[in-house]
Amino acid sequence: MAAVNTYRDFSFASRDEYPIISNIEFLLEPQIVKDLFNTNPLDTDIGDFMAMGLMEKVQGEEIIHREKRSMLDAPFLNQSTTVTDVYGTASVGNGDPSAFTGLNYVQLAPSAHTPTTGDFANQKSSPRPGEIIEFNNQAFWRISGKRETVANAHRLYLQPILATNPSLANTITNVGGTYGGDQITIPSNGYEEASWGMQSGKLPTFKVFRSYISTYGELYETTDKQMNNKTYPIVDPRTGTEINFWYEIGARDTEESFLLKEAMGMFLVPKADSSAVAYDPISGTNKTLVTTDGYIRVLDATAPHKQYDDNITLAFYNDLCRLRNRLNQTKECQLWHGMEYGNLISDLITKIGVNGSVVYDREDLKMGFQRIHMPNGDFDHKGLRILNHPKLTNLPGRPYPWLFIIKPTDKTQDAKTGIPMDAFTMMYKEQHGGGARGHYKVWYTGALAPNPTSQQRVRQVNYGSEKGIRVVGAEKHIYGESAYF
Repeated sequence: MAAVNTYRDFSFASRDEYPIISNIEFLLEPQIVKDLFNTNPLDTDIGDFMAMGLMEKVQGEEIIHREKRSMLDAPFLNQSTTVTDVYGTASVGNGDPSAFTGLNYVQLAPSAHTPTTGDFANQKSSPRPGEIIEFNNQAFWRISGKRETVANAHRLYLQPILATNPSLANTITNVGGTYGGDQITIPSNGYEEASWGMQSGKLPTFKVFRSYISTYGELYETTDKQMNNKTYPIVDPRTGTEINFWYEIGARDTEESFLLKEAMGMFLVPKADSSAVAYDPISGTNKTLVTTDGYIRVLDATAPHKQYDDNITLAFYNDLCRLRNRLNQTKECQLWHGMEYGNLISDLITKIGVNGSVVYDREDLKMGFQRIHMPNGDFDHKGLRILNHPKLTNLPGRPYPWLFIIKPTDKTQDAKTGIPMDAFTMMYKEQHGGGARGHYKVWYTGALAPNPTSQQRVRQVNYGSEKGIRVVGAEKHIYGESAYF
């Protein structure tokens, strides 16, 4: 039995009459050949993702996963033109507990607080009494106490580790009267003799991410006057049995259109908001439209952005290594890109090969990865043909051919279930009934269907699927774009 993410299932023609023609067109050559205007999506990106195992079944309409908090945090300080909202000396009149009167304090930025929703929204933050923090000037201070009574405005009451520490006024950034915005680290902790030790536990919180699957469909129709079929004898590679395979002329182009709509929908189309409706011609009413959140849209909104110009150099890749380190990515990553970025990196690879700055090799894999080895990172490059379609994405004024995505290759466990997850996965709802092919469905309707369904003398070939995208650790990806867009 084929695996659930195997998209070329050779035994289908001997079992039913609902094949995806483009799945077996290589068996029909030279009768069917590729042309310059229609590219089989299963021979491009979506097929590669299936072959890489980046496809998973979902039970319901929602795509849900959970990401746990990092065990280490480097929070930011508040930024304000009011200095006392950033740092100062504690006093009761300033909203500080009396136990900490006279101590120096710093106030955390809203981004340092969690969770963002719910009954305890913005009432938790990671720094705890007893921990030691470090500022940009390498001054170390110990947290003696903490104010948590004001949501989104927690304060840390500090004692200097060294009496020679610069004052907070000489430590906290001040740019034209705007104070703060500094990022602090929490490298360690320290306690006195006979100490009670740490009194506050780590935050056991995780964030729930929710997306939805989109419903895709396509239809090809012929009448009794137009109907024409093609029949070819082919041999099932598994059984050796010769099969008289037939299909509707025109259906091949239709199914390629359907599969391409799937791919573009999962990459480009944003999640519909509450105002989006779809008119139902049968009931005559508007119904809620639900779509998945396309991969490009998620990263554009969430991932760190990295711009480049026409002169991509080795220094640019060193910057990418630094950014990946800050994002806590592992050494290896996949860099998916459009054709224009690919042209620029080809020039760089040629230059690198000449001066020998880094080791480059062409990985002779089926999916055409190209690897650049660097001391602080390995980049597996792959062109995303979805970004280059001449009728959909590679059009004047569209940025897609210039984009690149750096996707982490390590898996992440769901914070609740413990199930390992890839950073990018195509999710599908299994299809059932006649013509079901696992992640999609093909069936006939009309009076001329093998099993007639209506009085009208037509034969309709219907295509349908329910698919979506799950992006894990979107803020750990990198979204690359040209400086000219």
